[in-house]
Amino acid sequence: RFNSLLASAATSHTITHSLGTKNVLVQVMEEATGNTIFCDVQRSTVNAVVLGFGVATTANAYRVLIVRA
Repeated sequence: RFNSLLASAATSHTITHSLGTKNVLVQVMEEATGNTIFCDVQRSTVNAVVLGFGVATTANAYRVLIVRA
Protein backbone atom coordinates (compact mmCIF):
# COMPACT_ATOMS: atom_id res chain seq x y z
CA ARG A 1 0.00 0.00 0.00
CA PHE A 2 0.99 3.62 -0.54
CA ASN A 3 -0.13 7.01 0.73
CA SER A 4 1.18 10.52 0.25
CA LEU A 5 0.16 14.15 0.40
CA LEU A 6 -0.18 15.98 -2.91
CA ALA A 7 2.59 18.45 -2.11
CA SER A 8 2.19 20.85 -5.04
CA ALA A 9 -0.60 22.97 -6.49
CA ALA A 10 -1.47 21.53 -9.91
CA THR A 11 -4.31 20.14 -12.04
CA SER A 12 -2.37 16.93 -12.74
CA HIS A 13 -0.29 14.83 -10.35
CA THR A 14 1.81 11.81 -11.33
CA ILE A 15 2.11 9.48 -8.35
CA THR A 16 4.74 6.74 -8.33
CA HIS A 17 3.51 3.97 -6.03
CA SER A 18 5.90 1.14 -7.08
CA LEU A 19 3.30 -1.59 -6.45
CA GLY A 20 4.13 -3.39 -9.71
CA THR A 21 0.57 -3.65 -11.08
CA LYS A 22 -2.18 -1.59 -12.70
CA ASN A 23 -4.66 -3.46 -10.47
CA VAL A 24 -4.76 -0.79 -7.78
CA LEU A 25 -7.54 1.00 -5.91
CA VAL A 26 -7.00 4.75 -5.73
CA GLN A 27 -8.74 7.18 -3.39
CA VAL A 28 -8.09 10.86 -2.76
CA MET A 29 -9.18 12.46 0.49
CA GLU A 30 -9.19 15.99 1.83
CA GLU A 31 -6.61 16.07 4.60
CA ALA A 32 -8.54 18.48 6.87
CA THR A 33 -11.92 16.71 6.78
CA GLY A 34 -11.27 13.15 5.62
CA ASN A 35 -13.88 13.60 2.86
CA THR A 36 -13.39 11.69 -0.38
CA ILE A 37 -12.43 13.84 -3.36
CA PHE A 38 -13.39 12.67 -6.83
CA CYS A 39 -10.90 13.12 -9.66
CA ASP A 40 -9.82 11.42 -12.88
CA VAL A 41 -7.50 8.46 -12.35
CA GLN A 42 -5.28 7.06 -15.10
CA ARG A 43 -3.28 3.94 -14.35
CA SER A 44 -0.40 4.98 -16.60
CA THR A 45 2.09 2.21 -15.76
CA VAL A 46 2.37 -0.71 -13.35
CA ASN A 47 4.12 1.65 -10.94
CA ALA A 48 2.34 4.99 -11.40
CA VAL A 49 -1.03 6.70 -11.64
CA VAL A 50 -1.94 10.16 -12.91
CA LEU A 51 -4.58 12.12 -11.00
CA GLY A 52 -6.46 14.84 -12.88
CA PHE A 53 -8.43 17.67 -11.30
CA GLY A 54 -10.71 20.29 -12.90
CA VAL A 55 -9.01 23.05 -10.91
CA ALA A 56 -5.55 23.21 -9.36
CA THR A 57 -5.25 21.54 -5.98
CA THR A 58 -3.90 23.40 -2.97
CA ALA A 59 -0.51 22.13 -1.81
CA ASN A 60 -0.78 19.56 1.02
CA ALA A 61 -4.61 19.74 1.11
CA TYR A 62 -5.21 16.25 -0.33
CA ARG A 63 -3.86 12.78 0.40
CA VAL A 64 -3.79 9.92 -2.11
CA LEU A 65 -4.27 6.38 -0.85
CA ILE A 66 -3.35 3.49 -3.15
CA VAL A 67 -3.68 -0.22 -2.43
CA ARG A 68 -2.97 -3.27 -4.53
CA ALA A 69 -6.21 -5.00 -5.54
